[in-house]
Amino acid sequence: MNNEISDYDKYGYDYEAYWENPKVNRSYENQAEKSVIKKLLKKVKNRNWFCDLGAGFGRLFDTYGDDFFNIILVDYSVENLKKAQEKINEANKLTNLPAGEAGLQANTYFVAANAYHLPFKPEVLDCLLSVRMMHHMEDPTATVGEISRVIRPEGKLILEYANKRHFFEVIRALFKKSKMSPFSLEPTKRGDDLFYNFHPKYIKKLIQDSGLKIIQSVSVSNFRHKVFKKVLGTKIMLFIDKIFRPIFSLIKFGPSIFVLAEKKTAEKDDISISQYLNISDVLLCPKCGSDDLMILKPEIRCKKCERTYPIIDGVYDFRIE
Repeated sequence: MNNEISDYDKYGYDYEAYWENPKVNRSYENQAEKSVIKKLLKKVKNRNWFCDLGAGFGRLFDTYGDDFFNIILVDYSVENLKKAQEKINEANKLTNLPAGEAGLQANTYFVAANAYHLPFKPEVLDCLLSVRMMHHMEDPTATVGEISRVIRPEGKLILEYANKRHFFEVIRALFKKSKMSPFSLEPTKRGDDLFYNFHPKYIKKLIQDSGLKIIQSVSVSNFRHKVFKKVLGTKIMLFIDKIFRPIFSLIKFGPSIFVLAEKKTAEKDDISISQYLNISDVLLCPKCGSDDLMILKPEIRCKKCERTYPIIDGVYDFRIE
């Protein structure tokens, strides 16, 4: 049985509008997340291949765009990836750089793919970032297992998840108002949407079982509440958040938790970073697993199973169910 997919294109969901909605004002969440990502990325040693899994419209590109030689933005939504292309190319124009170039970063690729079936060879990525994607995954075990498969030994994972045991949810539970069961270890689905909240202990075990070791956990958006936004404003909230973040991270206080994990070192790693110079060096067919691909202008063709994957306005469409 195939897992359900959160298909934004199918339902015409505008993810960019979600972040830019002035009535809600998500500036606090956006800036808090970017601040933490930048700090965690400083702990990434190798900077050849980077992947933003669940990249959407490229919201987080400015946190990593100058830091890696090869960057792959992955999302199930082709429309979001097209927006990401426009956003990045426009930023490059403003800095007088050719499209696809920014600082250290020389190559940016856009790949539409199913997170359960990533079109990458084993152990090719130096770092994988995934923010606000896990809550859409019906099978988190399969998702993290697939993520671990494509990360190199000693490579890093920065994973964000929705914390069902955050402070305000616990308070609601004490007054029997919670629908999240914050003390239960099992994931809890919120309403009828494909949206899951996770217990920190559940995620910890999930990551460890996949062959990764957690280095650090950070509690983010700790004051995400409409009252605080109205009374304090973004700047003050970010200032207070930064002060209390070390303490809140210890107790997993906030609604959003970022985990930095490292792939365990193999006994023998004969794969040299220099082997992966082009996008063709890291791709494989998500259908049959073959890396014998032929990249043409209109499509990518697997020589083994003869499956074809279209290239839509510069987006490699590797989506399979």
